[in-house]
Amino acid sequence: MGNSAYVDVYDILLAFDVTCPAMQHAIKKMLAPGIRGSKDATTDKQEAILSIERSIAIDGQKEVIERLKKDNL
Repeated sequence: MGNSAYVDVYDILLAFDVTCPAMQHAIKKMLAPGIRGSKDATTDKQEAILSIERSIAIDGQKEVIERLKKDNL
């Protein structure tokens, strides 16, 4: 395997300031598809996609909330 290093996924999330829980979940899935638990690589990749889609939806919800706050609604 050559040169390798163990880096905790949570350290990576902190280093890159990933604060969205859905994106955190997706990144964990993508860094080690099929080798973290009982799911195979394809399932982990599919779940990562779903988590990214959820993150996009969360971003949209935040935008709506900010507009409502701005309009005092």
